[in-house]
Amino acid sequence: MNRTRTLAALATLLLAAGLIAACGGDDKEDYAKEVESVLEPLGTELQSLGGELSAATDEAELADGLDAAESEIETAVSELEAIDVPSDVEQVNDDLITAIGGFGDELAKVRDAAESGNAADLQTLALGLPQVAEAFQTELSRIQDAAIEAGVPIEDSGN
Repeated sequence: MNRTRTLAALATLLLAAGLIAACGGDDKEDYAKEVESVLEPLGTELQSLGGELSAATDEAELADGLDAAESEIETAVSELEAIDVPSDVEQVNDDLITAIGGFGDELAKVRDAAESGNAADLQTLALGLPQVAEAFQTELSRIQDAAIEAGVPIEDSGN
């Protein structure tokens, strides 16, 4: 399995999470700051775990690293669900939760394959992670655009 691709997928999550970095105005400003307070640590943790995953020497280490990443994602999803969301951005928040949770679900598939010892499934799923990460990033870009349209102050990430 190409662990570099796994690291690349997790690094993409960090970059994509940065799309929702906030700055500037009222209830939506508070919302943006709360989202940022969830996504920044998530991105940092996943980047760190990505380094550990790239150094994994066997399926057990890989599974443990992916399990840790899933745990970080689950925590972030729970924190996003607990945020007091302005009514006109509820869909944005729901979409963000769905996107992050869906990425975690994809990591879980790779973890399951690593735990099962099925090398063929593991390789197939791991090689698919860059495409999963790209789709995730695309979805986060769409969510960022929707947040901006709804008046949430979002820092321009250069996209």
